Amino acid sequence: MIAALKINIIKTAIIIFPLLSIASFHAGIPVLALLILSLIGLFTGKYRIRIDKSEMIFLSLFFLYFLVVLINVIYFSGDFRDLDTPSRFALVIPIYFLFKNEELNNQWIIYGLIIGSIFTGIYSFADVFIYQIHHLDNAGIISFYSSILGLSCLSLISDANSKKINQILLISSILGFLGSFLSGGRGVWISAVICLGIIFFINPMKLKVKEFFKFVSLIILVFILAIFIDNHRIGIDRLDSGEVVFTPSTTGMLNKIKETAGVVNYIEQEIQNSSNENIINQQVYSSSGQRLEMWKAASIIIKDNPIFGVGEGNFNEETKLLIKENIISPNIDYYTHPHNEYLSALVEQGLIGFVLLLFIYFLPLRYFLSELKKSQSRQKKHVSLVGAIILIHYIFYSFTSGVFDHQTTTLFFSFMLILLFAQAKKIESLK
Repeated sequence: MIAALKINIIKTAIIIFPLLSIASFHAGIPVLALLILSLIGLFTGKYRIRIDKSEMIFLSLFFLYFLVVLINVIYFSGDFRDLDTPSRFALVIPIYFLFKNEELNNQWIIYGLIIGSIFTGIYSFADVFIYQIHHLDNAGIISFYSSILGLSCLSLISDANSKKINQILLISSILGFLGSFLSGGRGVWISAVICLGIIFFINPMKLKVKEFFKFVSLIILVFILAIFIDNHRIGIDRLDSGEVVFTPSTTGMLNKIKETAGVVNYIEQEIQNSSNENIINQQVYSSSGQRLEMWKAASIIIKDNPIFGVGEGNFNEETKLLIKENIISPNIDYYTHPHNEYLSALVEQGLIGFVLLLFIYFLPLRYFLSELKKSQSRQKKHVSLVGAIILIHYIFYSFTSGVFDHQTTTLFFSFMLILLFAQAKKIESLK
């Protein structure tokens, strides 16, 4: 009875994790349950800790990431609360041994991806067309998750599945794509195109040329329709809110501002601003302009502190010093990270953290891609393809977001990779 209860807890946690990562941002609850089970299994000696070289490297990367941040916090006399997010990398390590020693079913992973992908599509559609929310909260994250889940569902469509399962996966993938487009995020488009290319190259559906072009046409149609709908609602949103877009000029006019009071209030404010020091300061108000200014600040900080960085959570303090020296715009004084994970690593942990970040991304990606090429197991190919999709999304999304500066995206990355890697190794051991 206890064994059955434990399996049900594991099954439920795997299935609901993607949904909770998007819906309520309480995905740590099922992970905590699995952590407790894994610690019990390890302390009682039930779980074997025997691992091979690739597993040692994989788990070491996760532990080293947390260790580097810990040393960084101690060295710079930082706040130990800054360990909260990177601790996710260390906390999922015991769960790896739970996954390795318990009987997992690939269907649990598939169910979780399907439910999560369907939810993102319905959630975004309801917010945009029913509740008339033209700009979703956490739009970038929702678009990010939607793309991962939608493409993962697409990659799982196979000629070995029943027709019904493939139809469910196709519907789930389309809803995931719609969720990504309707949320308004644009940071995932490059990774989405690359993942689509990999999926069609591997061709798990074994499509013939005619079927292949029909499928591609369907994806393009959904893409165009979503863009049309998205542009239409953005236009309505700008008219309703009185948002006016100005291009940069030598007068230093603001290039974008949202005025809930309407256009008249905006014009009055702009006339007033044009006569003061804002013209000289060239303040940056657009999201892209702010990112460029943050990257400028980060590049200056990195140049002055290349090896060890300035310490965890100290980007904002360094930025304020640059603002006082009139080197960068004061408009970014409240940002705690430069919205670029590669720059964040260089700023906070220096070259050491940057190299470790590259290893965390590219060593697992190399493993999954190699398994896609050489493995004869259909199940292992599916697991490896989903792992590659997640990694490719993180690699490219990291150029415009600090993915490991947020608990949700850090936990999603660490937990899903632990799960997929453990399942791939287990399938490998069953040969």
